[in-house]
Amino acid sequence: MNVIFIHQNFPGQYRHLVRQFLADGQNRIVGICQPHAPGIRDKTFAQVLKSVYKPHREPAKTTHTYLTNVEKNILTGQGVARSMLGLKKKGFKPDLAFAHIGWGEALYFKDIFPQNRSGKTGQ
Repeated sequence: MNVIFIHQNFPGQYRHLVRQFLADGQNRIVGICQPHAPGIRDKTFAQVLKSVYKPHREPAKTTHTYLTNVEKNILTGQGVARSMLGLKKKGFKPDLAFAHIGWGEALYFKDIFPQNRSGKTGQ
């Protein structure tokens, strides 16, 4: 199974899930994260393919104060989207995805991998 974990501080709260998927030995695991993520250097996650992203800029100083976080989340989502597009070009298609939604990281997931089912209930 192809499993993708999207978390700026990979593995974040997914640490135990990542270990479980790795223990199976049959799974391809991808972690999309920022350069400072602890999982990048942690030998426990050496088998995980890491795709590092960074927002291409900070929110503009002219952005209204109430919208600064919205802009920051959009920029973060775009950074993750570029990573996912790179993975898609290499033929990676996730069967299962986990994402921390608090920073906008999953905003464009369905745009890039539309065939993946949503984790929402009722679908």
